[in-house]
Amino acid sequence: MSSISSFVLESWTPSDIPATTTSTYINPTHLSSLTSVLASATSALVTATKEADLYSLSEVIRGAEASITVIQAENVLSTATVSSAEASASAAYWAAAVNLQELALDQNNYSEWIKYAPNGIFTALFGLLLIIHFGYMVWSKFIYFGICMFFGIGCEFAGYLARTLAVSDTSNSNYFLCQIICLTIAPAFIMASIYYTLGKLIVVHGRNYSILKPVFYGYLFIFCDVLSLVVQAIGGGMAATASLNYESPTNGTHVMVAGIAFQVVSMTLFYGFFFDFLYRINFKASPEVKFSFANLIKIFNFGPSSQKLRVEKLEPFYDQEYRHLRDSRLFRYFPIAITLATMFIYIRCVYRVVELAQGWSGNLITHEVYLMCLDALMVFLTCALFVIIHPSVFLGIGERLPLRSRTKRRLDKENQISDEISEKVSREGEQDPFSGQQQQEH
Repeated sequence: MSSISSFVLESWTPSDIPATTTSTYINPTHLSSLTSVLASATSALVTATKEADLYSLSEVIRGAEASITVIQAENVLSTATVSSAEASASAAYWAAAVNLQELALDQNNYSEWIKYAPNGIFTALFGLLLIIHFGYMVWSKFIYFGICMFFGIGCEFAGYLARTLAVSDTSNSNYFLCQIICLTIAPAFIMASIYYTLGKLIVVHGRNYSILKPVFYGYLFIFCDVLSLVVQAIGGGMAATASLNYESPTNGTHVMVAGIAFQVVSMTLFYGFFFDFLYRINFKASPEVKFSFANLIKIFNFGPSSQKLRVEKLEPFYDQEYRHLRDSRLFRYFPIAITLATMFIYIRCVYRVVELAQGWSGNLITHEVYLMCLDALMVFLTCALFVIIHPSVFLGIGERLPLRSRTKRRLDKENQISDEISEKVSREGEQDPFSGQQQQEH
């Protein structure tokens, strides 16, 4: 307690005086109110026992003292005739101005002065994408994909809108929490749409080309994403509680890092399954097409030789029920779209791991340019990619591609028919209670 009090009561003197600083002016008429605030805070400090109260009062005292110094120095500089007095007042004014700026930065939730331009631009871009994907969802009937993208982009829009509003109020905790929560959970929704899309791609080629059943991709990796978000939420709660109590948020930060790292691991596993699927449909489908760099280039150069190879050597081994979808010239770009989209989100998640591993005062988290390039831009490219290469372009508007196997669907249908017949027979029996008696008399 004594160490805290001594820290609170000691004089704030900038340890490093910058060569330049922004001009600071305080209206002299505020002197009496500042003096009253200083006296009140100093009096309250004597009886304060909680660390949060001590630090809060210390900030009030620090700000009031620095503001009073600025007013007094301004008065001296406006009337000084002696050079020594002018120099002394200038030094006091400079130190107080730096002190006020450092105090403002201490109260800044972002540890830097975030800017209108980049946050406003991404707010507008994600707002535009939100409208476009909502229109796509209504028009194309891809409801699950559309809902996932809508919520993911909506979270991005809300997050950058909160950051834009926070430019003029960096100490606002509501804006800060909104951008953290929204920008953290947004990629999980977007990845859920990609898991769904991969399931459809597997169905179009053939379920035998995938290690997992198409429907399991959503079950497994959405579970992993939810688990990751839960761990991150627990860590965020621990860090926030520690910060409110003016304690180190290190333990909570470590838990958050573990949550994001788990998300990176699950995405790496997804990438493994996805590339295994691509390998199987290109180099395991036909005994005449084996893996080689020549065949790899031939398959993905999208020229006449690629088209001939696919039609003559690979196409006969795919599910013929959906050949009309694969015959589209645009369909060949679908796997590339999924590859790029997943890569963009993967880069974003790796960046977040490194960012939090450095701590809340690290180089990445205190420089907005990294957030804009490695988070905002990556997520935007993913969502914009699915505007250009929307699943409905490849799979058709309202095309039904059930992720469950035919056998499972057939059994469910047979059970449904059996239940309907049993229910019908039961109703007929109830409507003719004497049928049994009539048969016996006969």
